[in-house]
Amino acid sequence: MTNPKLMFPILLILLACRTETVLIKPSPSALPDLTVSYSTYYNPQECGVQGYIDSVTVSNQGAADAGTFVVEINGVKMPEVPHLAVGETITFSLVELELATASDVRVMADVENSVPETDETNNYGQWSSMTSTFLIPCPTPT
Repeated sequence: MTNPKLMFPILLILLACRTETVLIKPSPSALPDLTVSYSTYYNPQECGVQGYIDSVTVSNQGAADAGTFVVEINGVKMPEVPHLAVGETITFSLVELELATASDVRVMADVENSVPETDETNNYGQWSSMTSTFLIPCPTPT
């Protein structure tokens, strides 16, 4: 016959030692996706003058909100972006940053890689004034 007093402590020890860790990873489709783009400016009244890149935009084109991240423009880190909801954008004026006349514009969204994304390869953009700026045409006299 088995002694019940001996079985109880052994059973308790076995239950106390068993632990499991389950990692739950979000589906890639349920992540944010930060992308970069630029816009150009020119004054149509100033024909013969070169237009230029006047701003860069970071967009969240993913399926989830993005938490805090840092944007770097031409090697200068901007203040942290605390949140970027799905479909939302944030624009940085290169005129205000005194970078509008730079020959190259380089932008990196999430430079510290703090936001897990569906596509980490579209966070960077580099545009040269040679390909992104243009000469504003003058109207042909009639």
